[in-house]
Amino acid sequence: MENQRRGISTTRKRKVLSLEQKLEVCRLVQNGESFRKIAESLGVGLSTVSDIYRSRRQLHDFVSLMDASSSCSSRKSMKKTANSALDSAAAVYMWFLQKRALDQPISGPISQKKALDFSTKLSIDNFVARSGWPRNFQRQHCLRELKSHGEKLLLKCFLLEIQLAVDGAAE
Repeated sequence: MENQRRGISTTRKRKVLSLEQKLEVCRLVQNGESFRKIAESLGVGLSTVSDIYRSRRQLHDFVSLMDASSSCSSRKSMKKTANSALDSAAAVYMWFLQKRALDQPISGPISQKKALDFSTKLSIDNFVARSGWPRNFQRQHCLRELKSHGEKLLLKCFLLEIQLAVDGAAE
């Protein structure tokens, strides 16, 4: 009797939708689908569907900034990086896209050095590109690999890293 009065409630398991699913929610709402029907089909609450639809402009802006060729279907949040000044300038990402378009090899140390160069040029004092920075950069921009495929490109990448090390030691 005691348990019945307190009413043991069952809570729905927390579910976070991917960006792709959130875009689909926006599309369904714009096509006239009811919030309740969408919420039931995805297993989320009404307020979740409402919040997603309310932030649709921000969602579309964020997705449009991502590289169209990359696969961001697993990404679930639009969280910004701690070094948003470097990220908002998008200098490193634009540099990366230019190098990738030219089929030039890019490794973790090369991208780290370039990020440090850009942070110096942009007068960002507290930026430090630690060893995990390339992995986080890769994950943030939905990049599969920093390096290009092929033995020739790997050799070029290795030679560029050696050249950077020699240039860094000479300075």
